[in-house]
Amino acid sequence: MNVVIGAKTDPGRRPNNEDQLAVVDVHRYGLRADGVLVIADGMGGRSFGEKASAAAVETVQDTLIEMLSQERGDAVDTGEALASALRKANARVYELGRGGDDGQGMGTTCVAAVIQGEALSVAHAGDSRAYLLRDGKLKRLTDDHSYVAEQVRAGAISEESARRSRFRNVITRAVGIGPTITPDVARYPVQPGDHLLLCTDGLTNMVPEDEIAQTLQYAPSPQAAAERLIHLANRNGGKDNITAVVARLEVSNRTERLRAQDMARLEAARPRLEPVDRTQQMRPEDMAATKAPPAPRRAESAPREQSRRPSVPLPLWPAVSALLLLLLLGVTLYFVQAQRAASDQIRALRSAARSAPQPTVGLADLTYAPPALFYVRPVQGGLLSLNDADGSLTVVTESGQVVRLARDGSTLAEFPLPDKNPEADVLPAVPSEGDHHFAVDPQGNLYDADAADHRIYKYRPNGDLIGKIPGFESPAALAVAADGTIYVIDAERLKVVRPHPPGYRPPAQPFFPAPAPDLYFGAGRHAPGSTSSNGHGGSASPAGHGGNPSASHGGAPPTSPGGASSAPHGGSDSSPPAHL
Repeated sequence: MNVVIGAKTDPGRRPNNEDQLAVVDVHRYGLRADGVLVIADGMGGRSFGEKASAAAVETVQDTLIEMLSQERGDAVDTGEALASALRKANARVYELGRGGDDGQGMGTTCVAAVIQGEALSVAHAGDSRAYLLRDGKLKRLTDDHSYVAEQVRAGAISEESARRSRFRNVITRAVGIGPTITPDVARYPVQPGDHLLLCTDGLTNMVPEDEIAQTLQYAPSPQAAAERLIHLANRNGGKDNITAVVARLEVSNRTERLRAQDMARLEAARPRLEPVDRTQQMRPEDMAATKAPPAPRRAESAPREQSRRPSVPLPLWPAVSALLLLLLLGVTLYFVQAQRAASDQIRALRSAARSAPQPTVGLADLTYAPPALFYVRPVQGGLLSLNDADGSLTVVTESGQVVRLARDGSTLAEFPLPDKNPEADVLPAVPSEGDHHFAVDPQGNLYDADAADHRIYKYRPNGDLIGKIPGFESPAALAVAADGTIYVIDAERLKVVRPHPPGYRPPAQPFFPAPAPDLYFGAGRHAPGSTSSNGHGGSASPAGHGGNPSASHGGAPPTSPGGASSAPHGGSDSSPPAHL
């Protein structure tokens, strides 16, 4: 495959350029590849982003040159070579960041691609991207490792909301932010006429994908396409560094030469008729020699003999081969049918298992233990993300570090917010309705963290109030897991409210003349027409707790699932917090 490449990087409106790129000369280094491309987008503030991206690109380039060299005795899989290159780059950038306090938190995105014949291998970490254009249709080959991209893939927000989100630059995986890395590696078939694009987010945040596709399709050359894409990004604002590497795949000259040589060999091997010289006259004796001898006379009584060609015995091996082939085909069909029948049985059993009613816990009927500290470091109240796939949480500390936590509270990864907005020193708060933050569990129940009232209110999907969880200082962002566990940022601390197991019965409470605190939540609705002592009034709408008299906070306490009653809304929170 012949690969024509164009590349350009531009600082945009930034004073310095933290992007880096490399286009490896595969012929000079004698590589088992038709094209090797690398880009990176550094982060870390000041000049550390430039150092991180430069170190990553250099390490990836050198590793691929070493592993794909034709001088090696064994051929290395391109996917393994790319993964090894990004792991080495991660180790180098991570060590650079540990070299001094000023370099703490430096990191970089990275995308590397290897074109080898009709196969394309791509490895990446971060939110820089790879695209493939074929027949006018643009396909994204990489998934962004960012907070908003994970929210889009989880169905929590739309693509349009992700583009406008103030958290779109929060990266969840990058080169150098941790001691180890697992890059995403994928392999794709390619063909002549395809266009490959590697680019940083300075392009994709400024130029829509339909304009990118048109530019790649109609530009006269890959270099013209790269320059046009940079121009479009700058025209639309150029808020970040911009890098574009464009590769166009063509039939290689070597392939054309081999095809011509094959055609020449076929032409030479074709049988030809010798030309006849019609001007040459035959001599009389030659003509006489060519006359056919007279046919022998047969007796009248002799039976007429038919002319026959000498019989040649036919070989038996074609018939034997055909019989063996039929036998093999029959055995193969038998085993295929048996395998298919077994697979159908397995699928039927799995389908029956899936269709069987599974015991489920109604999240609306859960009771909860008191809030407990989940993470000791102070965190910002605006960002809390829960990944249901692995149960991990993402928070941001006061110093601006993005921290991913496992279900047991251990730290999975920690890295700084990318230096994409120099004017902002801290992460801004997530917009909310006043002092309210909301979350919804998988069964549609709504959770309202009311900072002014120091409680979390829980509602059914139809708006009926289920109960309230006291015991907080100033609850802000919250997230609810599939099992009903609530994670909430309270007074700059990440806390967890774990549900009690099914069948839990709260301990009996002693009798006190004074009103008891909110210890348990009622599963039913509050008595209508009453008023609340905390100023919410007699309603249960999620945003303002107003408008539905059948779900009032105050008045007669409802009956809880465990049989206990809920105290008035204005009760003391000094006792252990409530159970729902």
